[in-house]
Amino acid sequence: MKKINSNQITDYFLSYLKTLNEKQWEIRITNKWDVHDVVAHIVGWLEEVLAVLPKSWESKEEPWFMKTDNYAEFNQANVEKYKNLKPTDLISKYVELNNKLNILIDKIGEENIKLDQRFSWVLDDGENNHELYHFNQIKEKLKA
Repeated sequence: MKKINSNQITDYFLSYLKTLNEKQWEIRITNKWDVHDVVAHIVGWLEEVLAVLPKSWESKEEPWFMKTDNYAEFNQANVEKYKNLKPTDLISKYVELNNKLNILIDKIGEENIKLDQRFSWVLDDGENNHELYHFNQIKEKLKA
């Protein structure tokens, strides 16, 4: 089976999210978060990566999120930040930030990023892809 890259996962995930109705966006995925919250969380991470990648690439220092396992406060802040966006607007924000990230990656050079193991978090092409994890989580709950 051919390995899919993070851009393909994002495309599949966004296409899937566009098929959901309002009620589906409100379905609980975890004991704390519904579909909207999970997507807001991902959007927040895209925003953070966009903010730290240029500085991190320049300094070659790991960003804060590579030095901790405690993301609860950061994640909840993003859920709160985007809670009033309609699903269509949240998807638009997701697309906008993802496009900006792809432009930034192209500017740095995907091959340059791949050559520096300290930046494996940028491309997120491994088996533990963040978006894929949440995509599967949502699909599993919505089929139940």
